[in-house]
Amino acid sequence: MKQKTTSICLLAICYLLFFQSGKSQNLAAYVDYKNAFNVFNAGVKTQLDHRQVLDYKVGTNLVAYINPQNELWVYQNGKQKKIIDWVKNYTITDNILAFGDNGFLNVYENGNARLLCSQIGLHGIGDSIVAYHDIQNNSFEIYYNQKILQLETDLLNGIESFKVGENLVAYINPQNYFLAFYHGEIIQLMYTDDPIKFEVGLNTIAYINPVIESFHVVHYGEEKELEEYPPLSFKCGDNMVAYVTMEGEFFQYFKGNKMEVSSFAPDSYSVVDDMLVYEQLGRLYVFYQGKSYEIANFLPNNYQIDRGSVAFTDQQGKLWLFNAGKKTKVSVERITSFLLVGNTLHYLVGINTNKVYYKGKTY
Repeated sequence: MKQKTTSICLLAICYLLFFQSGKSQNLAAYVDYKNAFNVFNAGVKTQLDHRQVLDYKVGTNLVAYINPQNELWVYQNGKQKKIIDWVKNYTITDNILAFGDNGFLNVYENGNARLLCSQIGLHGIGDSIVAYHDIQNNSFEIYYNQKILQLETDLLNGIESFKVGENLVAYINPQNYFLAFYHGEIIQLMYTDDPIKFEVGLNTIAYINPVIESFHVVHYGEEKELEEYPPLSFKCGDNMVAYVTMEGEFFQYFKGNKMEVSSFAPDSYSVVDDMLVYEQLGRLYVFYQGKSYEIANFLPNNYQIDRGSVAFTDQQGKLWLFNAGKKTKVSVERITSFLLVGNTLHYLVGINTNKVYYKGKTY
């Protein structure tokens, strides 16, 4: 493969609460009071199984679930399809369903299932990429764009330090080269015998150069030195890095611009997709599209973040949603539980009442 000099990164997330899901925009799923399994797709509810399913997860364009016979099924584009007769382990991202037991790793994408490896070692799964150690072939391989590519061969112990992002893989090979696979190319970042601290996100890698201790970001192949000294902490998301400097200042690098979030460090902060959410002085803030918003003058016991949205309950148990710079009260009733998936918010009122809030309407 062609080689260049630059950089890259990762992130992957799963959720569990009343139902499980990934970064979906229009999909939600839930078990109703009759134990039937239902899917919500852009305003339309459909029952997928009248029996109680064993497990389920939601991605951007599909729902995967295991029925009472341990069969793995998917719901996609309004249709159901059985993937395999029996399976326990499966993972779903925005675009990929990975599944397998007893050392096997398979993927399902764009309507097709494929075996990647029959003796799997360490592995990671992103929105559109899978990286894994093939023990049988002694190789470090990736599945990307519906192709299998070998990045490293003749390995004794695999690759011990790697991270899989939404659309890239960053790793350190046995020869101590810090490398990344991004858009079909291997990018050489640096060589060092010292450990490298790095994080990844969509189109983004952030790392500390252990030789001179400077802090760098690579975004769309363009590398910049953000700080002369290493930050106290840093996290990556979609086209962004949030970090606290050695002096305690709080910054965000987003789409090529460095912006100060706060002149002093937050108590805690999270980066999910394109959202930076932080706690400071007993209040909850969002830094979104270059602007800081106070969304609660207290610290909610439960708040969830996904794709430009933050959902949380207030001190009376009412449900709120921050989306695209606006805060909306979703429920005037005290809720039992909730789960935010993309711009779809599922919540439970009482014991038996399931509701979905989607694009300003409650279903």
